[in-house]
Amino acid sequence: MSSQTPIQAVSRPKRHSPTSLKVFETCPKQFEYAYVERIKADESPAAELVFGNALHEALAFLHRMPVDERSVEAAHAALRHFWARTERAGAFLEEAEEIVWGKRALAVLDQYCANYDLEAQPLAVERWVRAMLPSGAVLSGKADRVDRSPDGDGLEVIDYKSGRCRINDDAGLRRDLGAMVYALATARTFRKPVLRVRFLFIAEGVERRWDLEAEDLASIETELGKLTTRVEQTGDFAAVPGRHCDWCRFVDRCPAQGGASLEALSEASAVAF
Repeated sequence: MSSQTPIQAVSRPKRHSPTSLKVFETCPKQFEYAYVERIKADESPAAELVFGNALHEALAFLHRMPVDERSVEAAHAALRHFWARTERAGAFLEEAEEIVWGKRALAVLDQYCANYDLEAQPLAVERWVRAMLPSGAVLSGKADRVDRSPDGDGLEVIDYKSGRCRINDDAGLRRDLGAMVYALATARTFRKPVLRVRFLFIAEGVERRWDLEAEDLASIETELGKLTTRVEQTGDFAAVPGRHCDWCRFVDRCPAQGGASLEALSEASAVAF
């Protein structure tokens, strides 16, 4: 019989979101703080968060309206309504900065209304979707929109992104954990195949699209099954320093801070001085 202490599965989360899985892939230590130890960290409002939340709320409201009442003016009115109801204390240095962000959000809606079909009739708006894997792990997330696919034989998942697009091309979307979770969880929730996933980077006017093949959902389930098993069986959540440390909520307690070493530097023989 092995003398090793068994991993305490009860301390590992069995429910996973696109965000939690991305955090684990980026830095297991951050995942441990947020999802295993569930440490509450200061989350002061940020300008980007106010901007993104208000845009998501405005677009959801717009697509819940009767088709003949949807317009750029309606989108603007919705944005101002939800912006006013978003926690903003400390998000902006002064009113002038908030005005700049607000006008930028209005311009994003101008572009959206000009370039996308306002008459689309979503099957669902801001709907929670979930899927259970063979291991018993549960995947869940809130889909911004679920539409019928263009051919009517399946579903299309649409996710709005208010930040920068860091996915180089459509092929990159196939490797995005969020796209995979939404595809599988939406298919399971609606009991219909997801034939397309679209990420709309509304602030940049960029779109990434994934047209799924028949075998893709099975491959997604296998890949996410392996990842969630790793999450649940990890015993040592190692810190992985990087640019993400700049906005990590747990940076003050992380053991990787102050760990830079001169041994990591190479000789700079080509430098003139």
